[in-house]
Amino acid sequence: MFIKLLPKNNSPVWNLYMYNLFLGCALTIVSSFTFMDKLMLRMNIDLELLGTIKGVMFLLPAIIYQFIAVLLGKSQKEVQICAVSYFLRVLLPGLLPFLALMTDDRKILTWWTIILLPAGMMFAVIANNTLMTIYRKVIPAEKYNYSIGMINMFFALATYLLGLPFAWVLDKMEHLSNFHFFLAFGISQLVTLAFEFPAIFCLLRVKVPRTVLQGTEKINMLAPYRDKKIRMVLLINILHRFVNGFMGAYITVYFIEVARFSMTTLLSITIALGMILTVTMPGAGKAMDRWGYGRFFIVLSGAMLLGATLFGLCWKSLLVLPVFALLCWDCNTNPAGGWMNVGEYSASSKLTSQKNLKATVAAYSICFNGGLSAGLLMGSALYTFAGCFGAADLSARLHTYFLLTLPFFGVLFGASLYFNKLLADSEKNIKEA
Repeated sequence: MFIKLLPKNNSPVWNLYMYNLFLGCALTIVSSFTFMDKLMLRMNIDLELLGTIKGVMFLLPAIIYQFIAVLLGKSQKEVQICAVSYFLRVLLPGLLPFLALMTDDRKILTWWTIILLPAGMMFAVIANNTLMTIYRKVIPAEKYNYSIGMINMFFALATYLLGLPFAWVLDKMEHLSNFHFFLAFGISQLVTLAFEFPAIFCLLRVKVPRTVLQGTEKINMLAPYRDKKIRMVLLINILHRFVNGFMGAYITVYFIEVARFSMTTLLSITIALGMILTVTMPGAGKAMDRWGYGRFFIVLSGAMLLGATLFGLCWKSLLVLPVFALLCWDCNTNPAGGWMNVGEYSASSKLTSQKNLKATVAAYSICFNGGLSAGLLMGSALYTFAGCFGAADLSARLHTYFLLTLPFFGVLFGASLYFNKLLADSEKNIKEA
């Protein structure tokens, strides 16, 4: 029955499904903070730089892309650009374990990490945006949402299938020498890179219709920031990305170095959270429609604040872990954080006027990437500051670090309260008018 729902294998949509299946396999390791954090820990990268490296990884591509977006849009070679960019996105970070085999110099490895991870992310940004253009040109409008859902399912399925086996293999190599661990890590990345070849084959079969380039459309890029409601959505998005960056910078370090979780266990939790998020997404959409964005944001930001507070107060308690995972975790891949992501994106597009839609989408993208990068960079500074309290070991220092993040969760909750009041006042004024 399920097979009958899929398009015929000679259709462009079918090839996009298969492309995302193979692409998900290729990105299994390089797109996972669990794997890449483990690699950087084994390379002995300074923990104080961990957030900075991740911050640069998101910041530089976001800035550079603004200068090349117009040129990419005019080329009309979307398939070729996407194929090459995703290949380089996998290849460049995949060089790190092989560099670690050649030298154990900490400074050299740190600099190569700062160079290769942002370079890989740069090509990821180019490929992601180009792929979205392909989707819009190829997928029929009447089946667009359904097809995008199927594409996301195929992509996630690949990660679920390959992530755990690779984590299990690397866990088995944990107690061996650095040489054997880096060799196993490098070979694993070569295996995933091989999936790029069938992926490219499927993508090249997609025929993208050429479009007639029109004159440059004038867009008021400042319009979203002048609208009170959109401005608050963007602020909430930035604050959300702050706490996402704080948690994402060191949450893997905590579970691997302090809680002593294996990569297999940690990845299993991440996959379970992703599956819960995917399954419950329709229910979250209904709640959004029923409650409105304001109350929806209050509930979710309050849930993340509660989860972070329990984590800080009940340090090392495994009993709190399920609640913490569902409510907070990295504030992105868990149910509460993931639902809020969708709410922010939906609110930014729905609450704006049609003429300002493009400007609002651009503003949302800048706030998303800029906020996440700032959160990661601030995470490094906060971790350094936590060391000023005389923490005796890594556990105590991380405990202080996560406690220091709590005020930012509080600010996010406060912004959600204000946004709800703003929407309520706006509705009241409309009724009175």
